[in-house]
Amino acid sequence: MAQKMKGKVYDVDGMKPLEGVIIHNIFTEDVVYSDKNGKFEIDVKPGELVEFNQLNYKTVRIRIHGKPASYYDVPMVIGPFELEGLTIYGRDANRKIDSIKTAEVFQKALRTPKLTGMDAFQHPFSALSKENRRIWAFQERYYRTEQEKYIEYVFNPELIQKLTALGTDSVEVYRRHFRPSYDYLINWNEYDYYLYIKSSVDVFRRDAAYYWQERK
Repeated sequence: MAQKMKGKVYDVDGMKPLEGVIIHNIFTEDVVYSDKNGKFEIDVKPGELVEFNQLNYKTVRIRIHGKPASYYDVPMVIGPFELEGLTIYGRDANRKIDSIKTAEVFQKALRTPKLTGMDAFQHPFSALSKENRRIWAFQERYYRTEQEKYIEYVFNPELIQKLTALGTDSVEVYRRHFRPSYDYLINWNEYDYYLYIKSSVDVFRRDAAYYWQERK
């Protein structure tokens, strides 16, 4: 007979509650999301494994041994997002299967269409659904994170140093002040992008005292 696993998910450093954490019972495929206070409730049985997944946080896994505790405090630590490479766990078949299921949960959340405009008007219950709103909030956080990762990949220190010969410390300051937006990057061709770096570095060098003062 299933029992309730209840608790709260929070950031271990800031101690703030985490909303929209995907809480997945690997064995039953049940999925719930933590609320704005980080609280959650999910059905479990002894021996089952529950995973907690959130963008930019390391996955937390809790195995249910015997009767569930009356309350679970679940701290999450900032770390690599585990969507990529989830199935790579060597020869441990059970962990591999669990990871594939977790990846499927993420993909299902990302595929859920967001209702806007006339679609929201025609399907008000879906548009106002708490679960759908949590999924859409997760999608927004995910896509923002992916865009930030893309900017970091393209606007990287190695390329900037190669084009401009800036020192390591100067590159750090320059990147913080002249970081381009995702929309700009995807619309520039290679020439436009290189031209942006060179022209913005000229501005950085001209007003170096100002930008270094801002660093302090």
